[in-house]
Amino acid sequence: MVKINMRKAVALIISIVLLLSTGCSHLEALFTDESYKDLLFNPGFVHLIDIHLDGDDWTEIHEEPMSGYTYEANITIDDEYTHRVGFSTKDDDPVLQQVVESGSSKFSYDIDFDGFIDGQSWHGLDQFYLLNMYGDATCMKDYITYNMFRRVGVPSPLASYVWLKVNGEIQGLYLAVEDINMSFINRCFDGEGSLYRPEKAFSLYVSNVKGADLVFMGNAPEFYSDIFDHDILIQDTRSRDRVIKCLQKIQQNDDLENALDTDELIAYFTVNNFVVNYDGYTGELIHNFYLYEDDGCLAMIPWDYDQIFGSFPDDYTLCQNQSSKIINQGIDSPLDNRFSDSRPMWGWIVSNDEYLNKYHETMGVLIEEYFDSGAFEAETSAVYDMILPYVQCDPASFCTVNCFDSAFHMFRRAALLRSVSVKRQLEGSLATVTDEQKKEDRVDVSPISLADFTH
Repeated sequence: MVKINMRKAVALIISIVLLLSTGCSHLEALFTDESYKDLLFNPGFVHLIDIHLDGDDWTEIHEEPMSGYTYEANITIDDEYTHRVGFSTKDDDPVLQQVVESGSSKFSYDIDFDGFIDGQSWHGLDQFYLLNMYGDATCMKDYITYNMFRRVGVPSPLASYVWLKVNGEIQGLYLAVEDINMSFINRCFDGEGSLYRPEKAFSLYVSNVKGADLVFMGNAPEFYSDIFDHDILIQDTRSRDRVIKCLQKIQQNDDLENALDTDELIAYFTVNNFVVNYDGYTGELIHNFYLYEDDGCLAMIPWDYDQIFGSFPDDYTLCQNQSSKIINQGIDSPLDNRFSDSRPMWGWIVSNDEYLNKYHETMGVLIEEYFDSGAFEAETSAVYDMILPYVQCDPASFCTVNCFDSAFHMFRRAALLRSVSVKRQLEGSLATVTDEQKKEDRVDVSPISLADFTH
């Protein structure tokens, strides 16, 4: 939850008074600087970042990477120096323990610009992550998927590639990803609204869900601890009541156009279901998405798509043995049968012919404009050519260059075959529900091995 910081508030008020008293025309710029999107997140080249911090602190990070402690550091981004930022390992990363156990010190990091100077930002950016891309031998599943979301109109985090150094020592190739916080809200929603990151409490039992599935369970906020215990940005104390009211409207199938950003949500599930994501809302763990609320209307924001096409660890056996089922998954049946009635944010789409037709139309536009046009192949080829020299020189890479090359080509084949399968489904020659498909109608996936996506 956002806490009011008096020093930050006083500084902001003083700045406004000074600007007004001098007749400055740049008052709006105080709130609308978004130039970071064209600087750090310029996709045309690999950026250079050098972190400068005390040697003892760097040693401590290696000795206790899971401590969650934030260190004071300075940072140089493409020759631009910024002092006193927060620097820490990304301790909420579920794979950090695996990286530690592997003996690697290539951790993912969290960069917080106002960690030590209240209100400090970098060209409007308050926070971003440096992801080590562990578990993604292609080094591009997150990057490409976020671009797909933006193509269909879904606000999604910006990403770019980074060659990281710490105290001048090379750490390797990373993916910089914009944090979903105030700078993101400013960029995508004009600074309005509240933000939550629902997550089911860890349990082997689906019945333990307390709101992450977005099922209406009554009007008491305590029924939704999976949502409200994970608030990110609350700008209106009445937001929780409005979220609950929206969930009730979904259950009652009432006034959906006012309770939901229906076009955004349809586009969200278009990409989510195309890439066969089991590590999110449509999976068992029910996490890796943000819930955005503004004036009683809900939308979803994508997060963490490095385990697409069934490469989520819990589905690894499925990937090895049933690649055909993954690539040909019915676009109208993204849920495991166990959860078919427990994801209402998807259910309102598939249960209404008008919304389902809109979903199919959006899926068709994605296929035509991104895959049939050759844009997907052109974009992935450009990324491959750009990062290959860095993969070759990465002293801490999790996979070999041959592994990266193989994963890249397998990823491209899988995505293109998926587009062929989806096109058949939209044309009616293959059922849109997985259990209703005939084996002979499915796309032949014998040339691919989805297990090659990981390492």
